[in-house]
Amino acid sequence: MPTLRYLTAGESHGRCLVAILEGLPAGLKIDPAAINRDLVSRQQGYGRSGGMRIEADEVEILSGIRKGETIGSPLTLMVTSKNPQIDKLPPMTKPQPGHPDTGVAAGLLKYDRQDGCDILERASARETAMRVAVGAVCKLLLKEIAVEIAGHVVGLGPVQANTAEMAFQEIRERSEASEVRCADPDATQKMSATINEAKANGDTLGGVFEVVATGLPVGLGSHVQWDRKLDANIARALMSIQAIKGVEFRQGLEGGMNNGDMLIVRATMSPTSTAIKPPQAAQEVKAPVEHSDVCALPAASIVGEAVVAIELVAAILDKFGGDSLSELKRNVAGYREACERL
Repeated sequence: MPTLRYLTAGESHGRCLVAILEGLPAGLKIDPAAINRDLVSRQQGYGRSGGMRIEADEVEILSGIRKGETIGSPLTLMVTSKNPQIDKLPPMTKPQPGHPDTGVAAGLLKYDRQDGCDILERASARETAMRVAVGAVCKLLLKEIAVEIAGHVVGLGPVQANTAEMAFQEIRERSEASEVRCADPDATQKMSATINEAKANGDTLGGVFEVVATGLPVGLGSHVQWDRKLDANIARALMSIQAIKGVEFRQGLEGGMNNGDMLIVRATMSPTSTAIKPPQAAQEVKAPVEHSDVCALPAASIVGEAVVAIELVAAILDKFGGDSLSELKRNVAGYREACERL
């Protein structure tokens, strides 16, 4: 059983979203403000729909801490919904054909349901709010052992960013200041204009985001079993994000382990399937048009950063153990010193 594990629960228009995170060492200071910053970032980004203005996500910590620190027991996080209308939603009896991100049609058959809302409510990317919250907690732990991580957009529609010569801190600071979370100022302007054009045409856009991490101890993961390969676990986590269709590892991994270089991984996101102007097949069956993001790529980069952070913490805890944060930090520091002597 892995050292770190988590579950999420909740529907898009339900009363709340919940996550239970188990395996954190005791003694980690939990800053709700840091979690809330990431939750807000997930809701922002140029090209998001008006639906993002309905919610104002704020985390509530229900268990697992005392006086602001983890105590070794499972951490329970909750985000209360401002629009809990799940029982009042009109039935969806004609799901949009070929809607790959939610799988409503397949879900209706699998679970023998008649109302597409029964599938859509959980399949919605609203669920990723709790993965961002869990990832924010994991980033607090990474910071304690001098590991930093950042997600940023490198390609949106036809526009490509140039960040090859940028240092990690420059990428993080510039992307956080960009409305599309792109570290290249020229590309930011072009991406915003491309989103405006797509919106005017009733279209949607996808693209590529990148997650980079520095300061990782060498040798996380393993080559000896398929389920211990760090690249495989990161790929699975990224592919589990709605609309992600491909993952590319560009640097920092070999043989299922990290090699000490900066970790660089990219993920490709398809255009949002629920377009403002639906495809012809959807028009023919008079499928309902839901609110749509013209482009959710900036938000996806936040989710991607979160899930990679979770996998890195899981690998760190698997390698170094430690029931307390102080023990974990001693183990990591001792290992780093030993590696430097080699």
